Amino acid sequence: MKRGTISTLGNFIQLFSLGSFRDTPNARGLSFSTIADCRPFPDYSPKKASVRDTELVHQITNVIKLRRAEPLRRSLKPYECKFRTDHLIWVLMKIKCDYRLVLDFFDWARSRRDSNLESLCIVTHLAVASKDLQVAHSLVSSFWERPKLNVTDSFVQFFD
Repeated sequence: MKRGTISTLGNFIQLFSLGSFRDTPNARGLSFSTIADCRPFPDYSPKKASVRDTELVHQITNVIKLRRAEPLRRSLKPYECKFRTDHLIWVLMKIKCDYRLVLDFFDWARSRRDSNLESLCIVTHLAVASKDLQVAHSLVSSFWERPKLNVTDSFVQFFD
């Protein structure tokens, strides 16, 4: 988790302060990669998946990849009652190459139950990698604007 959060936040910091930061004397020895560089994607594994979990993730992944014009909501209806946040992370890791599908699936999952910080970081990372900075910004903003959010704990958790 730490590598993923630091990587995502590093990309944000790099995007918003690259021009002004590069000119400072302390930054001369640092190297910056461009947006076009390939980013290594961290291994997000909340826990070891059981056989049932693995089968469910495989089924969900296949359903959302193979659906055609059918809405995601209708395709995933049979899996709603079994779906947990761990499944969200595992499915996101399986479909990470299809950015639009990731966004659709994340929206579906978020409408069913509140997403956790780890899944939010994964989707934010994918948004930045896809150069969709508006979505990345809105995801981070939505996290910070949550009602009943303990800012101190969230700040530590976000940068952990």
